[in-house]
Amino acid sequence: RILLNPPSSKSFLLLRQSISTMSAAKQTFYLDPNSSNAWRVSIYVHEKKLNPEIKKISLAKGEHKQPEYLALNPRGQVPTWQDGETVVYESLGILMYLESQHKENPLIPTNAKDQALFYTRLFQFPAKLENHTIFGSVVFGKQGK
Repeated sequence: RILLNPPSSKSFLLLRQSISTMSAAKQTFYLDPNSSNAWRVSIYVHEKKLNPEIKKISLAKGEHKQPEYLALNPRGQVPTWQDGETVVYESLGILMYLESQHKENPLIPTNAKDQALFYTRLFQFPAKLENHTIFGSVVFGKQGK
């Protein structure tokens, strides 16, 4: 398609600004500062140099079980990440989402060997903190691996 009357540089600049504004969805991070899962995401957000809106959800006050929050996160847990219409509410899922959406400051290695170590460490920590593992170790004296 040939433009007989190309847009002026001023109108082109305004068009470019409106497109970038439309594509820059508002990002909101819902967390309870006492949640270790929220800490994981907080550290990642800091390392990625992101600046989302922060909304504190008090687990102690039961704010995570209020209808407004449950509409966003039906599991009623923290953390939750909202990026426009997209909502992610598992901490590891949030990390993977942030890495795929924000290519700047990559935190996941690109070669297979280093990726394997990264994913091992990423998934190893929460596996060691599952309730049955902690309960068995503390109550029954079992050693976790």
